[in-house]
Amino acid sequence: MSILERNLENQKIKSVAGSMLVTNLYTAGIGGEFFLRALKDKGEIVGSHCETCKKTFLPARLFCERCLSRLTQTKAAPQEGTLKSFTKVYIDLDGKSLEKPELIGFVTFKGFEGGLIHRIFSKDEKKLKVGVKVKAVFEAPQKRKGSILDITHFESQL
Repeated sequence: MSILERNLENQKIKSVAGSMLVTNLYTAGIGGEFFLRALKDKGEIVGSHCETCKKTFLPARLFCERCLSRLTQTKAAPQEGTLKSFTKVYIDLDGKSLEKPELIGFVTFKGFEGGLIHRIFSKDEKKLKVGVKVKAVFEAPQKRKGSILDITHFESQL
């Protein structure tokens, strides 16, 4: 029966009072796993390289967004990137006020398409501007978990 043949009038909705245990597991996918394992095991930021297009994408992914080739090669990004955009946030992802505002920025890397959104630290945030160089700061190897938070922040020398 097609949607045009269905009765689309409001129908009675049933509800059941109570609670239900729901569990889920989010996976990063195959491409994301390369990226997260490199963060944890090597302290490296890696992207997927397309031999056909000669482009390297960050974060790593399974297929080239330009030619749809399967991406099997990875390349390590430099530890230093360029701050392309940033903002100061006062509220966390759960809508709660932060004790201290944080700077969040988009960091790109030479030779890579895309980039990472992460925390930005600067000794003097008033001097911080688009285009400055920032360097990835990693958790100690024994504390890494295979998460984007294995990069604690990107630090500007300003």
